[in-house]
Order: sequence, then C-alpha cells, then structure tokens
Amino acid sequence: MLRIAALAKGRWSWTNHVSTFGSRSMSQTSPDVRAGSSMPLESAVIGASKAQEAEALPANGEQVELPEPPLSVSLSVPGGNHGQLERNSQMERIRSTIKRLRLPAYAKLDADDVVWVNQSLALVGTGTRSNINGVRVALEHGIFRTERVVTVRWGKIPVSSFVQARIGKSFAFPDCLHLSHFDENFRDVFERSPDLPTLNKSFKLLSDDVTCILSGIQKGSRRRICNEYAIGGVGVVGGVGGSNFKLVRHDMDFLQFLHEGGFRIVPVESKEKLLATEIDQIPPQQSTNHVFMVAPTAFQSNPDAAEDNHFMSSESIRDPHILQRKVVAEFEALHSKLTDMVNGAGLSVHLFTHEEHHDTPDAVFPNNWFSTHTDLEVGECTLCLYPMKAPNRRKERRPDFIDRLHSFSRYTNVYDMTRQENAARPKFLEGTGSLVLDRVNRVAYASISERTDLSLTNVWGRVMNYEVVPFISVDGARRPIYHTNVMMSVGTSVAVVCAESIPDARERATVLDTLRNTGHEVVEISMDQVDRFCGNILEVENYYGKPVLAMSTSAYKAFTPDQRAALREHEEVIMDLAA
Repeated sequence: MLRIAALAKGRWSWTNHVSTFGSRSMSQTSPDVRAGSSMPLESAVIGASKAQEAEALPANGEQVELPEPPLSVSLSVPGGNHGQLERNSQMERIRSTIKRLRLPAYAKLDADDVVWVNQSLALVGTGTRSNINGVRVALEHGIFRTERVVTVRWGKIPVSSFVQARIGKSFAFPDCLHLSHFDENFRDVFERSPDLPTLNKSFKLLSDDVTCILSGIQKGSRRRICNEYAIGGVGVVGGVGGSNFKLVRHDMDFLQFLHEGGFRIVPVESKEKLLATEIDQIPPQQSTNHVFMVAPTAFQSNPDAAEDNHFMSSESIRDPHILQRKVVAEFEALHSKLTDMVNGAGLSVHLFTHEEHHDTPDAVFPNNWFSTHTDLEVGECTLCLYPMKAPNRRKERRPDFIDRLHSFSRYTNVYDMTRQENAARPKFLEGTGSLVLDRVNRVAYASISERTDLSLTNVWGRVMNYEVVPFISVDGARRPIYHTNVMMSVGTSVAVVCAESIPDARERATVLDTLRNTGHEVVEISMDQVDRFCGNILEVENYYGKPVLAMSTSAYKAFTPDQRAALREHEEVIMDLAA
C-alpha cells in the first residue's frame, strides 16, 4: 500500500491510510495546520447528518441506486495472481532443463535456487548448491527466458558504517578498487548454511507481487545482497559468459530490491511456516512500506480550507521565506527518518514537489484526493479519486501525479467520484481524511461533516464492498470535526479513538464495539489529546514488513505511559518523527 505524508506549521500529523501501491498499497501522511472559527452546535450538525441520510435513502426504504459504473482503464501489469499458471509451467520446464544440463565441474545449479517471477524477472540463489558459474551456463543456454536475472547471495554482510551508508543502493567503485577486493573486505558471500541450502528455504513467492521471507535472515549482519543482470543492459561490466546479459546493478540489499519492485514482504518465523504459507492465508494489508509524499516547497496557509478546519493553527510567521525555510528543514529531517533503513522505518518514499504557480498550498495532504486498494482488499486493484470541498484543493490532482500513479501499472480499475464537485448540489468525500479504513476487515469509519457526505460514503462502501460505520464527532467547542482521521486511527491490531468526541451514545457504542469485534485493542484518547494530534497517527510497515506507528512529537508526548505501553504491544516501534 502507499500512504501520503504532509507537513504543516512545524508539526507533523498523519492521515490514516494509503493508496495501495508497491506492496500494492500506497500510504499517505499529512500534517496538521490549525485555526479557529465558529460553527453551529451539535444539534445543527446532527440535523445536517439526518438530512444527508434522508437524501441517501428513498422514503420507501429501498436502497439507493448506484451511480453509473466506475471508469475502468486497461493497464499493462495488473496486480494479483494472474501469473501463477505460467510460473508453474515455467518452473516445470526449468527443473527439467537443469536435470538435462551438462554443467562443467566448477559450475553448480539447483532448481530449488530458481524463482521464476514473470517474463521480466527470475531470481536465482547462489551459495551452497548453486554458484555464479552455474548461473552463467544457464544464461548462455537461455534457460530462464526472462529479460532480467537477479542473483541472491545468502551470505553475511558486516554492519559497518560503510555498508550502512550504502544499503539498498547501487554505487560505482573507483577503478582502483576491484570488486573482489570489496568481497574480501566487506562480506562473506559464501557462508554455507546446511539449514538454508537453497533460495526456496528462505524465500517464497506467494503471488505476482506478494513474497514470504524468513524474518531471521533479514536483519543486522545477515542482510542478503543481490546482483541484477539484464539483456543488452548498459552494465558496469561486459556480457556474462557467452550470453548477452550484462551486470547492470550490483551489491543491492535484497529487501530493498523487493521493495523497489513493488513486492509486499510477509515475514515468517520458521522454515515450516514459510513452506506452509499460501496466498489464501494472507489477509489484505492494513499498512504499507510505500509512502507518497509532497515536499512543502510552496506550503502556506490555505484560507479556502480554514472555514471548517478548526484545528488549524492561528499562529503565523509573517515572512513567507522564513516559513518556507522552517517547514522544508523539518521535512528534510522527517524524510531522512522515514527512509533510514538502519535507524528509521526504511520506507520507500515516492517524493514530489509543488510550486507557487500550481496554487496548491495544501498539496502536502495528497491522501485527501486519492486512495489505492489491492485485489486482496477489494477484488481488483483500484485507484479512487475523491471530490474535494476547497476549489484550490482540486488543483492538487495534477496530470503528472495521475500519470505517476498509472505508471505503477497495477490499477485495473479507476473509481472517479470527482464529478460530484460540479453537481447542482455538490457533495464531498475527502479520501482517507474522511474515511478511516480497516482494510483487513473492510470497515470504513466516517465522521460526517461538510467534507464527508453521508450519501457518498454509503455509495463508496457499496462499490468497494466495505461496511460503513458513520457517526458525528465534535470538538471541545461542539463544532463538527472536519476529518475522521483527526480523532481516530486504525492499525492492524490496535486502534486509537476519541470516544468522548462522539456525543450520540449509540453511535459511540457502535464505533467501539466494531473496533473490538474486529480484533482491535482500543486505546481511548481525550479531546485534549486530539488537540495534540494523538488521533492523527499512522501505522506503516517498516523495511522488514513489521508494523511501525508513526506520530508527531506533540502526539508522542501527549500519550500517557500506559497508552504508549498498550501501543507497543502491537507495534514493532513507536516512531516519534522529530526525535
């Protein structure tokens, strides 16, 4: 999944959830900007909600008809498991061919070291039963029938500052430093392990883009490294053996390679669990390692959005250049912490910028205009586009952003709701700001407001096959909370919610009961903690596929020790993003 991140007024907060992407889910994070304004009391809010509900459901009680079918577009590489039959066929062919292959005495190749992924990629483990000489012979004979072959070395990499600084990167060596010298000093490539003799004892491809890997071989000094060979590539060395494959990237961290390729990584604790795990046992992802971020290169306060965002800060920096330097410096530190694979989360960040001529001051909150969903979640990889209330926020759907989303070639379905912005009676539903999603159980929590229309929420739930849990939430001044992700967040097995912000007792009980009945431990927070952004936190998957809870410094300090302890029971790390 992919998430989206954003910054505001020197403090970061996170919107819940993501656009599915990479691990076939994109995540989105966003900042908190606050300011005050007056609005009617709770009775008027509830009245508006009832009016929306009446509009959504006909008087005779029949269900409202769905809008015309969502726009579908044909993309080149859908996610899912469409390639399983071909993979099985190709592996049968490879096994048969290797058995008949006459290898020289110095070459070794075991079919259990080969993972045929698709027509573009094959993975080959080298170590105990296969070596690079065997791979060269296979390339010369065209055994793999792919455009790229990646060799994976199940060896040992010392965690030195040299390696830490370069994990996951391809880097060129000076002419005076030969590759064998690097091997000699920085890794023990041929560590032989009788327990892990071949690649398929440590790694398993479950579907087109979901992988399973032994957690014990991912961390610390035992990171795996790989080399990538491509047909006719512009490589760092010439052709391999007598083939036309060239080494194009070398000494990459294997997990980073998988992340870059958009593979979801599911860690398991034992070989037995690895062998027994199948794709139908894997639930949809609640969180993701892929994050979509827009740097605050043209960030400023947005009057169009201030009308109903009562959390926006009233403090201001008059000199816009000082504000820019401040927020960009904070963003740089945030980006570093999110992407650091050693001391941070090790996220794959897809980074964009915006400029003043775009007239998109809130572009740092991209989760409000799109979300992405995997086939495991909704049946087909889907990109959702949402109607935005503020006119200048609609400009955030820039063609280059949309093109980038399509370039991931995963979304075979596009559900476009943006036409609601221009309807005679406009309605709005602002992405994963309006909808806090439990993707595993397909439950959407929605605090109804001017930006979260009840009828649109119900239609979205029916199209996406989600149960919708609507309610009204208000702030300390009894004004409606504009986005649901301000007052609650849902992780894989823990949820944070401000129950006291939901004045209706039945709605409050429904929210809490639904969270608990879907297996979540509920951490309740106060309105004061909402003001400190404790509801605006985000679970992501770290480099190793483990859940990490990211939050602002303000939120981290506002949680009580007992609350932090409860969160740590479910999260690998609680990450204070400014620490």
